Amino acid sequence: MPEAKEKEMETTDLKSLTLDELLGLGAGDVGYIRLVETDEGPQYELRDADGSQLATAATADAALFAAEHLDIEPVTLH
Repeated sequence: MPEAKEKEMETTDLKSLTLDELLGLGAGDVGYIRLVETDEGPQYELRDADGSQLATAATADAALFAAEHLDIEPVTLH
C-alpha cells in the first residue's frame, strides 16, 4: 500500500498567501474555546480557526465534547 504524501508548506508559501487563504488555514480542522459573558451568564464558545462560531456550551467540558464531536482539534491561544 503506497504511503500518503503530505504537502509541506514552505516559509515562502506562507508569505505569498492571500488574506482569505490565511484565514482558511485550519478551518474545519482546528478551533479554540473562549469564555464569553452572555445575558444568561458565562458561556463557552467553540470557534473555528477562521473565528466563526461552531457551538456554545455551559461548561468548558461540554465545549470540548462539541469539538470532539465535530472533529475539531482544540488549540490554546495566548
